[in-house]
Amino acid sequence: MYRWQTPQCGHCRGTCSPNRGNPRGSGHPQTSRYWSRVEKDFHTMSLTTTVKDEVLGLPDAPPSTRLAELTTILRFGGGLHLVGGKLAVEVELDHAGSAQRVRHLTHILMGVPSTSKVIPANANKKVETIRVLVTEGADQLALNTGLLDTRRRPVRGLPNKLTTAPIGDLVGVLRGAFLARGIVSDPGRSQTIEIVAPTNEAAMALVGACSRC
Repeated sequence: MYRWQTPQCGHCRGTCSPNRGNPRGSGHPQTSRYWSRVEKDFHTMSLTTTVKDEVLGLPDAPPSTRLAELTTILRFGGGLHLVGGKLAVEVELDHAGSAQRVRHLTHILMGVPSTSKVIPANANKKVETIRVLVTEGADQLALNTGLLDTRRRPVRGLPNKLTTAPIGDLVGVLRGAFLARGIVSDPGRSQTIEIVAPTNEAAMALVGACSRC
């Protein structure tokens, strides 16, 4: 959640006064660049939220595609953790609909319960996020989605069954990656979608999925 704030100006060491009625401040170069960056970030976030809402509004896919989507969200949005000495699966997302989607899919596909918690924005994170945590049945979830291999070792990229999956299931992979860590660029320039991957292996697996679609 963005709030209008008047940044200190480097030219006058914070002694200048903003123009009354003008939220952009005094008009010094540093101030103008600050507001330009804030507006750009806000617009990009708003557009990304709109697109994610539209993606979530699409008709439900077959179970295998939804499982591919869930697995990719869990891989790109979080991962495996230890809570009280026990395995837990946790994701942290900045889109409420995506968090609800994770909880729905873990329940429908795996029969596993989950909890969610809103994390307020802070100095390190510009927006509030939703943390989804699975503790009960986390082992089952990690094994069935492929976050753990058959030797119970964490998978650094995406499970092999996804990278070699049919084209229809790759749609679920791309959808899950976008819902977890996707950003739609400012429409003022050439339109792109950026996805932040947790590891190089996960990034390469996603590139491979894109090349097959």
